Amino acid sequence: MGKIVYLDLDGTILNSRKEIGPVTKQAIIEIQKQGIKVAFATGRNFEEIKTFAKILELDKNLNYAICSNGAYITTTDVFNPFNLNLITVFAAKKVYELLTAKQIPIYISSYLNQGFYFTNHHTLNIEFDATKTVGVKIKPIDQDFDWETVAMITFECLRSEVDYFQSYFQQNDFKIEAIYSAAIYRDKPLFMLTAANVSKASAIAALNQKLAIKDNDVYIFGDGVNDLTMIQKYYNQAYVPNSAPKCVQAEAKNIIGSAEADCVGEILIEIFNLSK
Repeated sequence: MGKIVYLDLDGTILNSRKEIGPVTKQAIIEIQKQGIKVAFATGRNFEEIKTFAKILELDKNLNYAICSNGAYITTTDVFNPFNLNLITVFAAKKVYELLTAKQIPIYISSYLNQGFYFTNHHTLNIEFDATKTVGVKIKPIDQDFDWETVAMITFECLRSEVDYFQSYFQQNDFKIEAIYSAAIYRDKPLFMLTAANVSKASAIAALNQKLAIKDNDVYIFGDGVNDLTMIQKYYNQAYVPNSAPKCVQAEAKNIIGSAEADCVGEILIEIFNLSK
């Protein structure tokens, strides 16, 4: 049986400059030479991860990316999505209508339109912060938008509004999985919406089954609330940076250094007995 390493991107292998440290980069390249699979497990879409896949040479081997917090899986060399779990048309439209009425910017990731995030910015007359994405542009949600392709919805709200939105998603039959990050470094809490029962852990289970990989041959690296399901599932083999929110660190057995210190690579060297 093979082994696989699942890597979150932002805050885990990507530092604050959106760069991968040299030790981590080389370690990831080296473990692939041992036949170990590497998969991204990220909230980003395929267009955003392509550059990092090339840097780490994932595209030279048959490796995978879990995108949009588990909404779909794809190979890293070409966009080839499978295990699709999309938000219902009803739920996506209702969320869009609610947030637009509340003058809250919305970002919709459509699995068929990888180069864009779809937003209501044109309706709200606001500008988009391009530093939040990698290689992705924004596009207005118009009458031609395909509501049957919604993989994930994200938005920020005031801290005082978190309870309202949590209750709203729970009380209405939207079949939505809603998680949010209210880490102190955020100006506003960030909500991430996917279809019900969709998570990084559920996508990992599907990919492990496809690749015939056993649970004890899985290694996890993540730092966010959207990583909690996989951190909890693979508790003994999960590694969490010490820069992660306290609520995430509290669920982890193995706390490591941060992406700023290039520490994922050091752990991979130790786990797989790589030469330094």
